[in-house]
Amino acid sequence: MAVTGLRGSVSFAADGTLARRPENWREMITLLYPNGQAPLTALLSLMKSKSTDDPIFHWFEKDFPNPNVTITGVYSDALSSAWGAASKTQGDSVWLKMSADHVTHFKLGHVVAVSAPASGDLAKNRFNVLITSAPTSNGASSFVTGKLVSATFTSLASSSYTSARPAGTAHPEGDTSGTSIGYDPVEVSNYTQIFRNSLEHTRTAKRTRLRTGDAVEQAKKECLELHSVEMEMALFNNGPKYVTTGANGQPLRLTAGIRGAITTNRWDFRVATGVGSTTWAGSAADAAKNYNWLLDRLEELFRVGTDTKIGFCGNGVPLAINKLIMALGSTNVNISLGETKMSYGFKFQNLTCPFGELLIKTHPLWNQDAAFRSECTILDTEQLTYRYVDDTTYKPDIQANDLDGQKSEYLTECGLQMGTEKTHAILNGLGSAPAS
Repeated sequence: MAVTGLRGSVSFAADGTLARRPENWREMITLLYPNGQAPLTALLSLMKSKSTDDPIFHWFEKDFPNPNVTITGVYSDALSSAWGAASKTQGDSVWLKMSADHVTHFKLGHVVAVSAPASGDLAKNRFNVLITSAPTSNGASSFVTGKLVSATFTSLASSSYTSARPAGTAHPEGDTSGTSIGYDPVEVSNYTQIFRNSLEHTRTAKRTRLRTGDAVEQAKKECLELHSVEMEMALFNNGPKYVTTGANGQPLRLTAGIRGAITTNRWDFRVATGVGSTTWAGSAADAAKNYNWLLDRLEELFRVGTDTKIGFCGNGVPLAINKLIMALGSTNVNISLGETKMSYGFKFQNLTCPFGELLIKTHPLWNQDAAFRSECTILDTEQLTYRYVDDTTYKPDIQANDLDGQKSEYLTECGLQMGTEKTHAILNGLGSAPAS
């Protein structure tokens, strides 16, 4: 199964041999431990990667503009006579009050679609205004003014109309192109972090024959796994990027981790209020309320980004979802869990919902820690790029000249570029009771 952002052409051959030799040591991590202790580090060898010639790397992000604005009043004159619930005639003058930031989304010639989201009266909850003058920026009292172009109707009161957005432009014949509106990108940066793990053997130990095999080769393999696990924990759990001075007087940098980068979609069921349940799946009634909460979070998650994401979690997450499905009956829910496989032998559970697909990968390290067992870190792999000064490298013979033995190490200097952080999420507390 293909996932956006992952290369699908690298896989095991049908007879179990390697389809091709790994290109780098991170791919070797994947080959040795496809479902091991560091699945994210292994998967990064399949994702986009890009070298950097500086330990501080930058990128620019630009969301698709969302000019849906909040209006704070509808007036029939210059912000003094607010609309009442009365008949409005097509062609009437209209003033729409909003913030200075929101007024920048509009220009002369825009048609503005105004709505009352809380009203279900289709005859009254929407109308359109054609802007006939340049918008006025004046702090919280900024406004646009124009003509009502909807058919004559009986409106709601001014306070009911709280939302507006541009709905195209309308220009007269022979007009100029008018004012341009543009949106600037946002600059984001992160640091690379230096990871080092070494192994050391005396000359005598290297030459000693063991019944359990070559001790040096085994230590080399174990050191690579330890290296990948430590990178895994840093990439997941580091907070914001951080720089200080090391003991040797040189810069010491910590790359921003996934937990430090995700700020928008952070949900914990244990502190959720207004759910109305007292248990997770102790009764069908509680399960129905909790299912609705989970479905709302999935809808928020898939509003932006791709419709297929990967979730790394502890066993408590699929356990909790299965308990909901069992309590409600599979015919009463719009989510399902199934199993699929991907390149390199990675195994995922496929959670399908009305908004997209979430490929769930249980993380061995999460299962060992009760604090993470019911947490799911959800990533949009299209937005991830592995950045490195030096990719994972095996450096033999780094011992001092007079050492009677051999010392080697794995070294990586890397960081993670997480584009558009609101395409990712952290979901915690599944299986627990809510706050209220």
